[in-house]
Amino acid sequence: MSNPPSSSEPGSIRKTEEPGPNIPDYELVRIVGRGSYGDVWLARSVTGAWRAIKVVWRDRFSNSEPFEREFRGLKEFTEFSLGESLQMALLHVGRNEASGFFYYVMELADDADHDRHIDPSTYVPMTLAELRTRRGRIAAGECARYGAELARVLASLHRRGLVHRDIKPSNIILVAGVPKLADIGLVAPSGSANTFVGTEGYVPREGPGMPSADVFALGKVLYELSSGHDRQEFPKLPIDLDVLSDRSEFLELNEILRRACGPVPDERYADGSAILADLVALNAGVSLRTRRLTTFLLRVAAGFVVVAAMTGVGWYWRVRPDKSSAAAIAAGASPQSVAVLPFVQVNSQAAQDYFSDGFSEEILNALARERDLRVTGSTSSFSFRGKNLSAAEIARVLHVARLVEGSLQRNGSRMRIHVRLTRVADGVTENLGTFDRDGKDLFALQDEVARAVVAKVTGRPPRPTVSAMTKDLTAYDAFLRGRAASTVAAEEAFY
Repeated sequence: MSNPPSSSEPGSIRKTEEPGPNIPDYELVRIVGRGSYGDVWLARSVTGAWRAIKVVWRDRFSNSEPFEREFRGLKEFTEFSLGESLQMALLHVGRNEASGFFYYVMELADDADHDRHIDPSTYVPMTLAELRTRRGRIAAGECARYGAELARVLASLHRRGLVHRDIKPSNIILVAGVPKLADIGLVAPSGSANTFVGTEGYVPREGPGMPSADVFALGKVLYELSSGHDRQEFPKLPIDLDVLSDRSEFLELNEILRRACGPVPDERYADGSAILADLVALNAGVSLRTRRLTTFLLRVAAGFVVVAAMTGVGWYWRVRPDKSSAAAIAAGASPQSVAVLPFVQVNSQAAQDYFSDGFSEEILNALARERDLRVTGSTSSFSFRGKNLSAAEIARVLHVARLVEGSLQRNGSRMRIHVRLTRVADGVTENLGTFDRDGKDLFALQDEVARAVVAKVTGRPPRPTVSAMTKDLTAYDAFLRGRAASTVAAEEAFY
């Protein structure tokens, strides 16, 4: 008997009599998708509910480490997936050591022909690859709506320091018509994955593992759907562009795709939150092409102002803070958006940055626990260390309305922390206080600073803090050193 085809061949899955492994409380009906390391089964629970179960086999890996790494990715994802309807619902994870596999139970994709009505004999999961095969080119407006939903998913992942690493049409399913990222075993901490995963054409040349790489892949997915071309043909426009009924909508969407998938990494969207802002604006009817032209004209006008200033005619405008530019930047960002920049460690060498980074990340984590805040992940915000950029310029790149900055000074057993908050809209920087404490009170100091920042940003008391992983300062310092060293080693191994 021949094996059923891969899930990358939409619409061609056939029924199989291949026996499945024993999964408690589930009947495995048939395979509906195959991958290099595991199979996806259509399964029925003891209550009769239809689910998808992926079974990942240890013997399909060259060694146990990538097998365990994928399992660890599930643990990372499980912590918040059920609390967010945006994410694929991961209902259960299990392992069978004797048989050499682990599995996870997920919500089931719509049927390509019957939506939520499931006929096990004919069921075909509706993925974006299947949608494209059946319908051909997808209207730009529909693509923009799918894009915004997926950008929300990515923004949520990236806020928690996680990345997906293999976004492509066959890994995006529709559940009740809503797109969700599947193949969640590939979710990993941002920047920590030192092995190459992903699919050619959806991975930027610098490789996967960073939030911007996920956004690059999303851009390529939307390009394929909206243009009708293969991802490798980017940025080729549709041959019949001039006669398309959605020509204007396509050109607007294309402005976003050109930035998401552009050749210069630093000019792309930094993370899911950044591209989400533009997709939301596009869906709300904002013309991004007009905005781009306006930006260009403003830059030209700014050039004339500079010339005037140099000749003495515009001296006032040269020294006056450009609050209108800052306001324009803040206007496009959510008032509840904030980024924590890496605290500057005073009187210390760069090799000691690991400690200030750890302190900064505690502040970021405290803000991230506030559900009504959009907090930029540390991977994006910490990339501005040492960059000679203004608050307005950083806020524009990160697409946030407020910035938290600070300095940290260690003097023997004493520590001094200075914290400030900048509102980009009016350029006002507020001093949130200087905290001078004994180093033995580090964890209490972190909590005190975090609570002060959260209270100022939200205008209300913060949520209860999470207990520290340890109360031992020596162990904590060793943990921060080890994490910094492993990150550097991973980057060196990748490159």
